[in-house]
Amino acid sequence: MKKFLCLFLGMILAVALSACSFGPKNASEVLEKAEKASKDIQSFKENSVSEMKTTEQGQSVVLRTEGSSEIQKKPLAAYINQTVESGRSVNIKMYMTKDSIYLKSPEEPDMWLKMNHSDNQQLAGSNPQSLDIQGLLKSLKSQSKHFDLIEKDHVYVLKFNGNGQDFAEFLNKMTRDQMAGIGNQSKAALENAEYHHVSLTYSFDKEKFTPKAMNLKLDMTIADPEHSMEKTDLNMNLKVNYSQINKVKVSVPESVKNNAREWPSPNQNQENDNSYKKSI
Repeated sequence: MKKFLCLFLGMILAVALSACSFGPKNASEVLEKAEKASKDIQSFKENSVSEMKTTEQGQSVVLRTEGSSEIQKKPLAAYINQTVESGRSVNIKMYMTKDSIYLKSPEEPDMWLKMNHSDNQQLAGSNPQSLDIQGLLKSLKSQSKHFDLIEKDHVYVLKFNGNGQDFAEFLNKMTRDQMAGIGNQSKAALENAEYHHVSLTYSFDKEKFTPKAMNLKLDMTIADPEHSMEKTDLNMNLKVNYSQINKVKVSVPESVKNNAREWPSPNQNQENDNSYKKSI
């Protein structure tokens, strides 16, 4: 359970974290312009690569993910296509809407499973809105004092200059603002995490102030919320590139909606439940 929690938190980190004439003078001005520009972003694509290593009681697990996400504001929807490698390779394909998640079954390639947010507390915070750039920028802007501005040829780069406690405050705010439904256990783990090293950069287009890339590297220790003496070390490197701004259209195919099986179904017994959970 603790390993799953760490991987989930890493994905959340995943996850969560894709013009004056002389240009901005500091990070705050860049984020102000970027937030304003984000109001016109109706859709975008992000390509990501991440490697995460968790170590608990001397045993290490490495999880590598690579793939893409297409996010659309109106109507709210996302399509996620990720390959996850940890001992074996698993491809995850998923459609997300305001109310539901459609997940391609890892056991039966031709089957899609439908999960409703209202029926599953674990999915309450897993909707496309948690991937919204505008919400992320609001969280970043509140922490602008912890970012240095670096000007390059075609981009403005913001580099985090704070310490572990500063990053914890930023991450906790982002969690409150964008992932309010992730669950009390996950929130407690984030609040009690110890950050040893953090390297975080964001880059924005110089002319349009739209996001271009993000890179997060961190070393942290997560304590089990119920057993504070049991700790897991987590090392992560996440790279995200943003593209196709306002060129993406996302909708759940009718063939997926019409043939998706409700999960868990009303008649599904506990044994089948546990068997499926182990498979993913």
